[in-house]
Order: sequence, then C-alpha cells, then structure tokens
Amino acid sequence: MFWLLWTAIALLNAASTMISSPQYPKWMPLLWEFASLYTVGALYPFVAAAARRFTFSKEKWLTSAGAHLLFLFVFSALHTSGMVGLRAIGYWIAGEPYVFGGPERILYEFYKDLILYPALIGLTRGIDYYRKSRESELRSEQLQRRLIEAKLQNLRGQLNPHFLFNTLNMISARMYEDVPDADRMIARLSDLLRLTLRSSDESEAPLKNELDVLNLYLEIMKGRFSESVRVEMNIDPNTKGIMVPTLLLQPIVENAFQHGAGTNTERGIIQVVTAAHNGTLSVMVRDNGPGIEGDPQTALKKGLGLSNTAERLRQLYGERHQFRLHNRPASEGGGLEVAIEIPARSHH
Repeated sequence: MFWLLWTAIALLNAASTMISSPQYPKWMPLLWEFASLYTVGALYPFVAAAARRFTFSKEKWLTSAGAHLLFLFVFSALHTSGMVGLRAIGYWIAGEPYVFGGPERILYEFYKDLILYPALIGLTRGIDYYRKSRESELRSEQLQRRLIEAKLQNLRGQLNPHFLFNTLNMISARMYEDVPDADRMIARLSDLLRLTLRSSDESEAPLKNELDVLNLYLEIMKGRFSESVRVEMNIDPNTKGIMVPTLLLQPIVENAFQHGAGTNTERGIIQVVTAAHNGTLSVMVRDNGPGIEGDPQTALKKGLGLSNTAERLRQLYGERHQFRLHNRPASEGGGLEVAIEIPARSHH
C-alpha cells in the first residue's frame, strides 16, 4: 500500500515539474521524484519503528524529542545519499553527466527532510490510531455478536422445554381417551425432537427445515383436535431455501391452536402463508379464533411463544424486520394474524 502512495506522489510531483519546467526531458523529473520517493519508501519502516518506540508521552517527551532529532539527521543523510545514488545511476544509463551540488544543496535537502520526517511520524501515528480504532470496533462487534448468540441460545433453550411440556401434557391427557393415538403422538414427538436437536446450535435454518418441524407438530396436534381444526398451507416454493430463525413457525401455530382456532366452537382454521418479494420474506399465520381484546401488542408480554419469537427476531435482524399482530376483520373470517417480514437471505 505504501509503495503505491510513494508512486502516486512521485508521479504528481513529476507532472508538476514537467508543466512548470518543460525545458527538461521528460525522464529527468520522473527520475528525480522516483529516486527521492522510493528512497523514502525504503527508509519508512525504520521511521515507523522510531515513531512507535519513542512516543511523545508526558513522562518521556524530552527523551523522545532528543531521539527523533538524532533520527532526523540520520534519516536526512540516508535519504540524500540514496536519492543521489539512484539519480547518478539513472543519468549514467541515459549517458548524461549528473551534478548534485555543494553544501547548499545538502542544506536544501535537509530543510525538506525537516518537514518530511515529522510528516512521516504523523502518518505512522495516524495509521496506528486508525488500526487501534478498527480493532476496538471489531472486538466490540465480536463481543456484541457473542452476547447476541448467547441470548439467542438462551431464548431457544426456553422454547424447547416450553413446547415439550405442553406436548407431554397433551399426550398425558390423551392416554386416558385413546391409547393407540397417544402412542402415535409419542412416536411423532420422538421424530420431532430428533429433528429439532439437529439444529439446536443454529440460530437460523432454511424455511424448508422449519416446515418439516411444523408438519411433525401438526401430526401430533391431529390427535388432540382431530378434524375440528383445519390447517391450510400456502407456501411459495421460492421461499423454502430462505433462512429463518429456528423454531419460528411452531410456537406461532401452537398459539393459534391454544388461543385461536382451537377455541372456535365451530370449525377452526389456521392458515400459514409465505411469500418473497423485493428481497423480503413474508410469513403470515392466521386463525379464525376470537382474536385479542384491546391492543394485540400486549399479547407479546403474556405468552412465552410469541414474546420469545419477537425477541429473537429483534436480536437477529434489528431494524430490518417487522413483527405485527392484528385482529382480522369479520369479513375476512375474524381471528388473529401474525405477520413477519425479514430479509430474504438464501441458504448456501
């Protein structure tokens, strides 16, 4: 990177000399500037080391100032010597005599280095400050990411026993009514737990995986609700590969069974709809239950499933998601709709 910097400065300075002094052959300004700047490039690592070794802190600013004054003379001597050597070689190749000049020219070069050396020290300190700032930001981001991952894992850990206890209670009640059906539900629960444990460490999974989990859960729920609740799936095939939070659908559908369509005295209906448009995945779960009295958003504070889902979405996507609850009008069948929008990021 630094050699590109020295090259760019050399080209700019050479172009300026060519414009202001067109009587010189074009190769001369190029040789002058590249000999000077490339010598600076070769010496810069030593200047950077001195800048980092002798910093101007309150305790040792006098010692650092003395050291840098000494290094200034050394830097100027080496800079001038290297520059003269490269220019002499260039002139010799071109078949031209090269005359550097006397003590006045040495003083002139020292005067330029008197400005150049502090500039290089400042460049080094600026780069170091930027790097430390970036490293601090990266450490902060990594810490924040680890905290979010820990929180997501904790939230996920809350959902697993919540779902398990509810399902076991349902199976326990079913044992007294229909033992073969309860046995079937236990088998489905075993399959479901096996499937969810596969992704227990992942915060996201393809929507297809979540649909597999949901279908196993629905198999279990058939034992309890039989034909009293119908589940309609309207899944856009293009959405199946999109990444979604693990255990996204099951808690929402469970809420629809327990507080929505499952309480309908007639025929309960739950609809699960997905769609993708303009880089956004939309997921909607609707039921024809009684809905929610008052502000639907207050329901987030009452049930673990919905509040957990809302918090995980916030942790994963921040401002890039929407999570809405609203009561549907009677003309659409009534009930509650849970609508989610997240960035559509495909599984690779």
